[in-house]
Amino acid sequence: MAFAQGGGGGRGQGTRGFGNNNSMTSLLSRADVRKELKITDEQSAKLAELGVRERGQRGQGGGQGGGQRGQGGQGGQGGQGGQRGQGGQGGDPAAAQKAREEREKAIHAVLQEAQNKRLKELYVQRVSFRALMNAEIQAELKLDDAQKASIKDLQTKQQEANRAIFQRVQSQELTREEAMASIQKNEKVLTEELGKILKDGQKAQFEKMAGAKFEFDGDN
Repeated sequence: MAFAQGGGGGRGQGTRGFGNNNSMTSLLSRADVRKELKITDEQSAKLAELGVRERGQRGQGGGQGGGQRGQGGQGGQGGQGGQRGQGGQGGDPAAAQKAREEREKAIHAVLQEAQNKRLKELYVQRVSFRALMNAEIQAELKLDDAQKASIKDLQTKQQEANRAIFQRVQSQELTREEAMASIQKNEKVLTEELGKILKDGQKAQFEKMAGAKFEFDGDN
């Protein structure tokens, strides 16, 4: 297993900007997911207050708000809390993590129990084994400390590799297209390696967590 740090050929599929969002609640920016969850106008308004707007809808001040922050510089991470680490953000990482967790909790509170359950199923389908980086998923699968440590190690290695790619883009050693291809390769490597961490029983449980198959609209 080796994460790419640049080079390699071919334009992959499914990349928007640099990396794919790996946050469960970020799926709420998708129109198809909102339709599947039957998000009401009242819920939509509450989500907008938390910075989560349907993709294509721009609020005051422009942009889709914090609900899609993860889409600029994720690379997997995080998805959940580690997604912005690649940008070299300053400040207290622990405080930032806590703030993200509080925000995620507030977003989930807007949804009903059945909606949250289906959202988790769609999340597992969308990101596959990268969902194992989510603390809630880890707890449900009863991952042991060694498994959690392995996940953290893989996540760190992927972030370091992607950070090297970004630096090579900035120094003009790589084009954006080449960088995107390498980042996609890293997403694939991460997904495959994460899947190897699960024990047989856990893997069977994880597959059930995906629920009824959902066809996402297009590539967004």
